[in-house]
Amino acid sequence: MTIEFGPTAILSVNVRDVKKAVEWYSQKLGFGVNVLFEELPWADMATSVPGLSIGLSQAPELAGQGGATITFEVADMAAARAELEARGVEFRGENVVLPGMVILADFVDLDGNPMTLAQSLM
Repeated sequence: MTIEFGPTAILSVNVRDVKKAVEWYSQKLGFGVNVLFEELPWADMATSVPGLSIGLSQAPELAGQGGATITFEVADMAAARAELEARGVEFRGENVVLPGMVILADFVDLDGNPMTLAQSLM
């Protein structure tokens, strides 16, 4: 039997405070809010990646512990990193260049959840 997956995916991230996280993901990464359920509390953030959204789940005891790293492809690493740094995003060290393959830049959200920018060199 073949499993047929749909054209959408939600990547869930644990955060300390959903309202603060919605503000961070909106202001720093430019994501929109698909839905915010304050009573849960949980939010679904619209990314610019077709079919992918980020689910923000308020779980203070698990925030920043990750388990997965969200990697976003960018066309121009220098421009993307400069823009995010101007918005106050904190990067972890310098870019890592794997010659002929990829340039990587690691950063974190306001709760320490790991994320990466990746520019293909292939």
